Amino acid sequence: ERDSLTWAVAAVLPGLLEDPRFLPLSRWLEGPDPGGRRPVQLAGQIAHVFDQYVVYRPAMVLAWEAGQDTGVDPEDAWQPALWRELVAALGPGHFAARARDFLQVARGGLPDARLPPRLSLFGITTLPPLYLQVLAAVDRQVPVTLYHHSPSDRWFADDRPMREIRRLERSLDDDAEALHLEQGHPLLASMGRVARDLQWLLADLDPVVEVEELDEFVDPGADTLLHRLQQDVRFRRPRVLGTPGQHEAPAVALLPGDRSVQVHACHGPMREVEVLRDQLLDLLREDEQLRPRDIVVMMPSVDAYSPFVEAVFGGDATTDGHIPYRIADRPPRAENQVVEAFLSLLQAARGRLGAPEVLDLFAHDVVRDRAGLGADDVPVLRQWAADAGIRWAVDAGHRRAENQPDDPGNTWRFGLDRLVLGYAMGDEAAGLWQGTLPMQGMEGGAAARMGRFVGVCESLFALRTQVSRPRTPAGWQPVLASALARFVHQDDANAWQHQAVREALLSLATRSEQAGFTDAVQLEVMLEELELAFAEPGAAHGFLSGGLTFCALLPMRSIPFRVVCLLGMNDDAFPRQVRAPGFDRTGAAPARGDRSPRDDDRYLFLEAILS
Repeated sequence: ERDSLTWAVAAVLPGLLEDPRFLPLSRWLEGPDPGGRRPVQLAGQIAHVFDQYVVYRPAMVLAWEAGQDTGVDPEDAWQPALWRELVAALGPGHFAARARDFLQVARGGLPDARLPPRLSLFGITTLPPLYLQVLAAVDRQVPVTLYHHSPSDRWFADDRPMREIRRLERSLDDDAEALHLEQGHPLLASMGRVARDLQWLLADLDPVVEVEELDEFVDPGADTLLHRLQQDVRFRRPRVLGTPGQHEAPAVALLPGDRSVQVHACHGPMREVEVLRDQLLDLLREDEQLRPRDIVVMMPSVDAYSPFVEAVFGGDATTDGHIPYRIADRPPRAENQVVEAFLSLLQAARGRLGAPEVLDLFAHDVVRDRAGLGADDVPVLRQWAADAGIRWAVDAGHRRAENQPDDPGNTWRFGLDRLVLGYAMGDEAAGLWQGTLPMQGMEGGAAARMGRFVGVCESLFALRTQVSRPRTPAGWQPVLASALARFVHQDDANAWQHQAVREALLSLATRSEQAGFTDAVQLEVMLEELELAFAEPGAAHGFLSGGLTFCALLPMRSIPFRVVCLLGMNDDAFPRQVRAPGFDRTGAAPARGDRSPRDDDRYLFLEAILS
């Protein structure tokens, strides 16, 4: 698995860097690396690429495994060598090898007792060629049915965007006509590559497999601009101004009041959400049958737009114009107070302990509850820190470790001593006592608040000392679990959130041990791995739960809704620009069925239009 593979690469790679073939990786790892994150980051990138190879280039990795490196670029010679080391360390049980063995057995017939009576797949946007080969092998013995939403019931796998057609014509000159290149409908050509590849792959299956197609297309009609657009995509029918050609249709006039397709340009995300709300209110007033639950709003980044959605739609439910809503697909960190507080704690403990970041910890309810403080205590704590002159660093030794003058002034120890001395000596004390000026006003009820505050700070200083020493991921697990229990409140309501953090820590420890990774890493590495784990979207909480649905732009999400809206479709955010590592060989020789986040996003946009 990819997460375990990261630690396996990190375990194997250091012993190979002296090999001349690994010189490109050695160069990349050179230079200062204060947090020690670079080796694990590199291992993560390699693991991601190898994980793609196993699914999309199975023949290549199997050839590497057999010692066949012919055709490998000298700059990439380290990849086959590293792959063989990983197979030697982890065994040959990767997916490409299992699929090869399965297909070999399937040629002689699979045991019927091991197969279900039938196999049905729903809502599949695309499948890797290797998956289709496995399904085709199963289909020889039991029926396999693929229920697929296709944008057209015509053959469109050969369609190409006009820009690509022109480029091919320039490169092939006289031979271009022999390719019979067609554009079809421009939206289908430019945004339908994912569906085109699947159509090709299904048609190109093993000829022994009999593929029976049954389409259930419904003509949307031509009463609105949206329906006409959907109909044209289905029939691959482009519309042109002027005289239409053989496969083209004439342009049509927009009907008065037709708002079935709208595009709004706004100057910022807040204005986007405000315009969205106004348009939805108009639609709900015009159509009495339309309900908020019939509307979906999809976004490339739910996390980026959630604050603006809550600001615009989160008003009083009793006021006119209020639209009930739910936000789905938030990452666990956005919805889990314990995760957010825990990661903030680790970020503070590994840093310079600046006064703002330490005091920001008390903005988390679960941290205040654990310390026995209330929300009204936070402004007082901030004022105390400012009046006591606290800026950063635990003490003079901490400043010295940060290559700063060995001066205790304006450190936490300097300020906390002033607070405690002010309580001990009272307001009657005048002047300095052993070089420290006591804080005034620390009597009475302030004492208990001050004691709790100082207790949390002392625990944070101890945690900073504890996490400054590198450990193995398994060694970090009890240390970080103890910090969670010490600083973050747990009750019946948030026990599951604590459990999620403990499971993430245990998973990191277990995966690294299983992969044979025994090196000590710094806290920065663990923090980065935890942030990645909690950035992954979880279950679709809030989806189809009543009210207007805000969710991520994912396959099939737009299907059950009458009104489909898109937010955040800015050119720098959509389609996503994901740069593949320079050593990724799939980009050097693209093949049908390869995954591309950019093509996936473009097809999601087309799917939203057709829904």
